[in-house]
Amino acid sequence: MRPVLALAAVLFAGTAGAQWDQAISDNDLLDPWIQAKAAVLALPADRLSGVATRADLIELEGHLSSLRTQLENTAISIAGRPEFAYDAAERSFELSQKVGKVQQGLDALFAALAQSGRADVKSARESIGRLQKILAERVRFERDVLNTVGSGSKNAIQALAARWWTAGDRVGEVGEAIAGLRQGLAR
Repeated sequence: MRPVLALAAVLFAGTAGAQWDQAISDNDLLDPWIQAKAAVLALPADRLSGVATRADLIELEGHLSSLRTQLENTAISIAGRPEFAYDAAERSFELSQKVGKVQQGLDALFAALAQSGRADVKSARESIGRLQKILAERVRFERDVLNTVGSGSKNAIQALAARWWTAGDRVGEVGEAIAGLRQGLAR
């Protein structure tokens, strides 16, 4: 029984340590999308007609889908391509550009509905902006990838990849919320 507990403690310590030492925290990576989803779900759908077009919502869904795909590809690259460490800075910048397009679409939607002043909307906008800035700087993401891949720890690599896959899932949830708005607009 004790060897099993010792092994579990070693594995947990390696994974937990890898997550604690991330330059891009879970708050920076995941919270923007959790907050954006909550803000979108709280929008007054009855006021959407005549303010936002289906085409606007479809375009925003496209940006969200593209960002999700890129986040999932990032996770796969972290886990499966050790040479990805050399591409990390460029990928970080590319992700920042995608995040910026999503932010522009969300900003336009919130402004069209005169919802930009709400506290939840402001918080979502600020956290997405912070994530875009972090990714545009390239350094934090590159540091996370280099340190994790360089450690050689499969657990740490898998944990980092899982964080970025989870970010893709959260972006997908925002896309689903936007799709719900679009479907409500069609009625």
